[in-house]
Amino acid sequence: MPYATTWDDFAESARAIFLAHPSRTRHSWKYRGKDGALVFKVTNDVKTVKYRTTSRAELRRLEDLTGWMMERMTAEGVDDEELSAAPPRA
Repeated sequence: MPYATTWDDFAESARAIFLAHPSRTRHSWKYRGKDGALVFKVTNDVKTVKYRTTSRAELRRLEDLTGWMMERMTAEGVDDEELSAAPPRA
């Protein structure tokens, strides 16, 4: 599974995965205590992208992306224009 090298690459890839198959996309967070890293993974069983960070400042970006995805996963009757709206950037 590839790790994205920058936040922008990860956010763009995660958004593309979600928009390709919104009903099959899922994400997970994993904290690795031994090295203090937070790993965020987005997959739809066909494509997967991961992002690793040790920066607390990037936690807010991960929360914003998660919120963007959850909002669209739970919304009923969301139109295509609203679905493809860019996620917030920190």
